[in-house]
Amino acid sequence: MGLLSLSFACFSQIKVNSSGYVGINKTSPAYRLDVGGNVRMGESGYEVSLSYGMLAPYTAGYFQLGSNSTPWSEIYGDYIECYDLVELSDEGLKKEVTNVSGVKKSVLALQPVKYKLTLPRPAKENTMAERGYQFGFLAQDVQKIFPDLVNTPENGKLGVRYLGFIPLLVETIKEQQSEIDDLKARLEKLEATQK
Repeated sequence: MGLLSLSFACFSQIKVNSSGYVGINKTSPAYRLDVGGNVRMGESGYEVSLSYGMLAPYTAGYFQLGSNSTPWSEIYGDYIECYDLVELSDEGLKKEVTNVSGVKKSVLALQPVKYKLTLPRPAKENTMAERGYQFGFLAQDVQKIFPDLVNTPENGKLGVRYLGFIPLLVETIKEQQSEIDDLKARLEKLEATQK
């Protein structure tokens, strides 16, 4: 106990309050561990740093945020850049699988829009430079046509599962190709009778 007291006396940047909250470079910790400044955590060569508002691997390499067995439920961000986005799609993870058909009319009813995104931010936060126009859909419009592609999180702001449009677009192309093939066959038949 004497050594612990001596340690805290010598290193005043570490504080433990009466609630057991530990502060590092924080004189009044408000959390179980409250750190002021940059942080680096690591084990066996895998190190992650949190500095200047950015959580990143300390050195370039293969790192994961979550795993297949322990995934994050939701991740929020106003700009996410990745090199290879992979969505889980294994047959073993799916049930009640049915083919999609007859979606062309619904896909054609979608109204693409051009917009500038506005996100609420705390007044003290340094905002990124305003980006140019983006392209997409209004979630309320999508909800009327494809409700399963719309997500409603706790904050009530609707989100769209854009990757879900890929199979719908593929099916629409297949439906259109079938119509084109039918029209070509009819045209060839008509031309043959004109000879």
